[in-house]
Amino acid sequence: MPTITHGLKEMEALNLIHYGGLFDSTGGRKAQIICFSPNARIAVGIELLNEHARIVAIDLYGNILQESIYDHTLASDHAYFKNFCIYVNNFIENLPYPHDQILGIMIAVQGLVSPEGTHLTYNKIYPSCDFDLSTFQQYISLPCLLVHDSEASAFAEMWTHPNLRNMVYLALNRNFGGVLMLERKIHQGKELVSSVIEHMCLSPDGPLCYCGRRGCVETFCSANALQKQAGCSLEDFFGKIRRREPAALEIWHTFLKNLALTINNIRMLIDCDFILGGYLQPYLTQEDLVLLSGYVREGCAFSTQQFKPYKSNCGPKAASLGAALFLVSRFLQDTGFNMDALQ
Repeated sequence: MPTITHGLKEMEALNLIHYGGLFDSTGGRKAQIICFSPNARIAVGIELLNEHARIVAIDLYGNILQESIYDHTLASDHAYFKNFCIYVNNFIENLPYPHDQILGIMIAVQGLVSPEGTHLTYNKIYPSCDFDLSTFQQYISLPCLLVHDSEASAFAEMWTHPNLRNMVYLALNRNFGGVLMLERKIHQGKELVSSVIEHMCLSPDGPLCYCGRRGCVETFCSANALQKQAGCSLEDFFGKIRRREPAALEIWHTFLKNLALTINNIRMLIDCDFILGGYLQPYLTQEDLVLLSGYVREGCAFSTQQFKPYKSNCGPKAASLGAALFLVSRFLQDTGFNMDALQ
């Protein structure tokens, strides 16, 4: 009892719990109701894309409290970053929480990030932009860090899939992304920081990738690659799919076969669960998932049980949500919570 009392006092000092009255009496002294305070700390996550930036503020359970879109195209000039940071500061000031209650800001970027979260170690998707953490920190009032957007998205999906231990998250975004998570932790490589599934080679003579090599998964399985093949907007393309137009169906089936090949290549190394998310996720129907599962089974060298991928729980908000959740997770771990028990 003294140990429990001491722990409760520590959590109360951190404003992590509050007392919510008394339970009904069962014959003795009425028991106190002790509640967790989800708004004890707030975290802010940002996804920085070429076309816009998504900003979310979340509580300690990962619930989104407020969100906004900075609807401006990324530019390399100083004015863009200054105006963007002013927008972020205004977003923070409009939150009904003091600064000392906000854990900070994590910015998800489309590139590999140093372990310290201070700069990009690989930047090919923002070719005209040269920035690092200081670019934002000089204007933003709260502490900031950078994170690879695929890592952030995978972390959000793992958070919302508490039954999964090992998984591969495949982001079917404008630019493809993928991350391996083992025992609910992102696998960190020796040099590449995290998984870069998008640059696995499917065909050495395939299309030219932005990395400078040919035939990467990016060139076959990204939303950009699909739209290039379709020759129209993806909304129009999936309209043709639902109308069963033969030319569109041929392109879509080829896309799914290439995605199945990617999945089977990964499964030859590690047999785990797969989650499909990103920009294309809202377009995926149950029929599409059945088709994909069939192509995975057909392409597998071994007899296997029915392959069933999960659909993303977070959709297009995965990267911004996951970025904020990194800050929440770090705070809870520093506070001494068992993250496996919480999720």
